[in-house]
Amino acid sequence: MQGPSDGWSKFTLEGQGPSPGQKFNNPCGLTFHNDKLLVCDKGNNIVQILNKDYTCEKVLGSFSGQFAKPFKPQSVAVSQDNHYYILDDNNLQIIVCDQNNKVIRIITLPRDTNPWCIALLREFVLVTDVKGHRLLKYTKNGHFVQELGGPLGHGHTPFNWPGFVAVNSRDVIMVSDCYNHCIKCFDADFNYLYKYGHRGNSDGQLSYPHSIAVDGADNVYVCDHLNDRISMWSGDGTWRCHLFQGEVFRPWYIAVSRDRICVRGIHDKHITVFSK
Repeated sequence: MQGPSDGWSKFTLEGQGPSPGQKFNNPCGLTFHNDKLLVCDKGNNIVQILNKDYTCEKVLGSFSGQFAKPFKPQSVAVSQDNHYYILDDNNLQIIVCDQNNKVIRIITLPRDTNPWCIALLREFVLVTDVKGHRLLKYTKNGHFVQELGGPLGHGHTPFNWPGFVAVNSRDVIMVSDCYNHCIKCFDADFNYLYKYGHRGNSDGQLSYPHSIAVDGADNVYVCDHLNDRISMWSGDGTWRCHLFQGEVFRPWYIAVSRDRICVRGIHDKHITVFSK
C-alpha cells in the first residue's frame, strides 16, 4: 500500500473508552471541537470526547432508562454555548445535553425518517433524512421550520440519499447527494447556490460521496467513498486535490482540525488519523 500523501503521518486510533483498553465499537459521526475529537461510539452507546493525546476526557451517554430504546449516537455537533446536540437514530430524536450528561431538551423527529447526520446553522439544527431524501431544519428549541427535498419520484426532488450535511463560516449548507455523486450547496434559507462533483474517478469527480468536513479556511473534505480517497475542494466548489488515495478502504466518516484529519472506513472498528 502506498504511503499517505506528502507531509502527513498516519496512525490507527483504536479507542480509549471509559474503562482502560476499551475499543471503539462501530464509530460513526466524528467531529472536532476545541481541538478535541468527538466520536459517536455507537456500538458502546456513548459519545467519547478525546483529548489531543487521544485519552478519553469524558463520556456522554449516561441516559439509562430515560428513553424507550437504547441510546445509539449517530452524529454529534456542539453549539457555541457548549451544548451537545446528539442524533440518537434508534429513538428518532436529537438529545441536547451539557457536558455532565444533563438533558436540556429533546427534539423529536418524525417516525417515518431515517436520520443520518446533523449540523448546526446559527440558531437552527439541520438533519439529513436518507429515507425521505430530504434535509430538515429545526430551531434549537425543537420547532420544525422547513424541509428541502422529498420522496423520490415526487416532483423535482434535488436529492437521492442525502447522507451528510456540513456548514461553513459563510453559512453555506453542503449536502452530500450520494447517488447523484455530487455535493449540493444552499444558503441558510435553502435556496440553491451551486454544486460540485459528478460521477467518475478523475480530478473533480466523485463516486458516492459520504461524510463532509470543513476546515478553518472553509476548505471542504469529502469522503470519496468508492474511489477510496478524500477529495479536497475550496469553499467556492473548486477542486483542489485528492488525499490519502487507497489509505482508507471506502471512507465513510471524516473530521478535520487545523493539523489532523480523522477518517473511519466502512468496515473499520478503528479511526485512521492523518496528522502534520
